[in-house]
Amino acid sequence: MLDTPPRNHLRLRSYVCIGLLPLTLSPLTCRQASADEGPAVMVVLVVDQMRRDYVDRFQDSWTGGLRRMLDTGAIYVNAEYPYLATVTCAGHATVGTGAYPSVHGIVLNAWWDRRLGQTAGCAVDPDTPLVGYGAPVEGGVSARRLEIPTFAEELRSQVEGARSVALSLKDRSALMLVGREADVVTWFDGRTGTWATSSAYAQQPLPFLADFIERHPVEQALSDVWTRRLDPSRYQGADDAAGEDPPRGWTPVFPHALDAGSHATDAAFFRRWEASPFSDAYLEQMAEAIVEALGLGRRTSPDFLAIGFSALDMVGHNFGPGSQEVQDVLAHLDVTLDRLFTFLDERVGADRYVVALTSDHGIPPIPEPQAARGLDAGRVAPGMLVSAVEQALEDVLGTGPHVARLTSSNLYFVPARADAILSDPRAVSAAKAALTAFDGVERVISPDELAAPGSDELRRAASLSYFPGRSGDLLVVLEPGWLYGDSRAPSPATNHGSASDDDRHVPVILMGAGVRAGRYHQPASPADIAPTLAALSGVTLAHAQGRVLGESLDTERPDR
Repeated sequence: MLDTPPRNHLRLRSYVCIGLLPLTLSPLTCRQASADEGPAVMVVLVVDQMRRDYVDRFQDSWTGGLRRMLDTGAIYVNAEYPYLATVTCAGHATVGTGAYPSVHGIVLNAWWDRRLGQTAGCAVDPDTPLVGYGAPVEGGVSARRLEIPTFAEELRSQVEGARSVALSLKDRSALMLVGREADVVTWFDGRTGTWATSSAYAQQPLPFLADFIERHPVEQALSDVWTRRLDPSRYQGADDAAGEDPPRGWTPVFPHALDAGSHATDAAFFRRWEASPFSDAYLEQMAEAIVEALGLGRRTSPDFLAIGFSALDMVGHNFGPGSQEVQDVLAHLDVTLDRLFTFLDERVGADRYVVALTSDHGIPPIPEPQAARGLDAGRVAPGMLVSAVEQALEDVLGTGPHVARLTSSNLYFVPARADAILSDPRAVSAAKAALTAFDGVERVISPDELAAPGSDELRRAASLSYFPGRSGDLLVVLEPGWLYGDSRAPSPATNHGSASDDDRHVPVILMGAGVRAGRYHQPASPADIAPTLAALSGVTLAHAQGRVLGESLDTERPDR
């Protein structure tokens, strides 16, 4: 169990506002809170696909919210995910729970369900239908596959009156940050252009949120054009770099018109809108509306607000980490966060909220230009790997099929044959040899190697990503710079999900109530965010594997 400091050890100035009824905007009466009450709002910002080196590369062009975090926050310069499966769902679950996939159970965005014989999305749940804020939406999602509670769930459970909110473009991002219960959870359904939630959280649209969406339809952005915010001389990469694969309707060069000449609000338009700074700005405006409606930070209990900014992820996949688009979407996010922090200063109080910013994973460079420069990079075709393993196992065990699926780094055997394969050293050795014969495959790890990883970093990374029953029968680790895919038709331009530094190294920055500003060189992980917020709010996390970032907290404990 995580040992969290008592709340009366925190030296935080705070104010409590009374007289605010739920979902109203009635006048506030504020009093100074006692010193043991902690921050009024815990804000978690997950900037999807934000590499740690972006902070050093681009910070000179930031003057707003990102600049404020760097100037007044606690910056952990050695933060990373220590596990193998660096993907969106696993990363957001790690931030939300303070644990790793081996404990919270979210091993991938989707894994092979051996019992059903089909892919299981990390958030798919047919028993909890979607609730749409406009056009009909199909399917169902929830956070039921999370094996442990999130910090937001524990906050609601342990602190009477605490509220939790999460919003993002992606359902899995929002769901994994708050867990099974929350007051407001919403995301954008790009298939229909509709905002949605799950019946796990609301049986019908929330009136105040429906009103906001009706007054601010995404379709209004049809005439918007994404232009560079900075002077062209300040961009580090080329505007038309090799290997870029922009969304349909765009070219690799600025400007990027959202209508792309089609003048239609169709799925392609919504995809372009999502892959632009306008989607981040929309989420910030929505967050303001939710804070106002729920009165977050204006009552005696602390509240939780999580925003998953997804535009950078879509831009990075399409244009690569060296693109002007990546630099520019962060320049726009700098402005968006400035608006958010200014709003929270006014509505909650500048010294009454704490912010944690991180990412769910990074991204490697586009491999083809790297290979053209003589670097070790490329793509590995999953179908060829499966065929090679089938042939190798047929030589040892006879006619197959033997392989059910290769999903990301996880290779699944046909369930009826898995025990026989894994218990036969010849079969396992043959499968591993067939896989490692391919350029780009660094190592293949079987579950029996994970019990005692020792000092082997790759085995440790694999063990932290392994959850029995969900993970593969073999874990295929690619070399840095290599991706799964077909080099003849690369789409997306680049991808993540490996144990490489490009994928694992992300920023971790704290700012606000109870935080000591500075640059910290202690090892850190996004899993440390939930335990740290728990320490600030007096909440116990029974399953957290991260640590409290105590060296950057303003406490009176002698061991801090």
